[in-house]
Amino acid sequence: MIYPRKKMVYGMNCQTASQQEKKCEACILGKMQKGSVPKQSEKRATEPLEIVHSDVCGPMQDKSKGGSRYMLTFIDDQSRYANVYSIHSKSEVLLKFEENVSYVKKQFGLKVKTLRSDIGGKYLTNDFIMFCNQEGREYTCPYSPEQNGVAERLNCTVPESTRSMLFHWISGQRPVTLRYISITEDPLHY
Repeated sequence: MIYPRKKMVYGMNCQTASQQEKKCEACILGKMQKGSVPKQSEKRATEPLEIVHSDVCGPMQDKSKGGSRYMLTFIDDQSRYANVYSIHSKSEVLLKFEENVSYVKKQFGLKVKTLRSDIGGKYLTNDFIMFCNQEGREYTCPYSPEQNGVAERLNCTVPESTRSMLFHWISGQRPVTLRYISITEDPLHY
């Protein structure tokens, strides 16, 4: 500190370079921070549906027109194509995942190989685990949303884009569209 040495601050005990600083182990541990997360995943998909990211966002402050308070996302790691479902409760995650798997199988003739999600309870039910035994599973660490960054970012993008489109609609401008994102209130109307 320069100020005490130049006698600009009074009443402060300034250590000189010759004095040894004691290291308190508890202080060092208390000041530790999480290591930085790499900007790019170490394992990136090379073909469609090799890895599908998923997350549930909500409950939202306001219900949708259909009464949904949650948003469920499935994002293909290779193409970044996303399906977004409105759901009423977290208990619908398995049903929507089954619908999404059958949809991509029918639409593209491909199978989901690995589902990457957080370790939230909605992905840990016995039925969900049994269904995913047929598919692959990857979990991110608890309370580490940065490890599931693809899905977490979409959780921000969809509401922000929706608000922007509503603003364009209210102001009389032609609304822009979300590209490569399928947003559905009713899964039967893709």
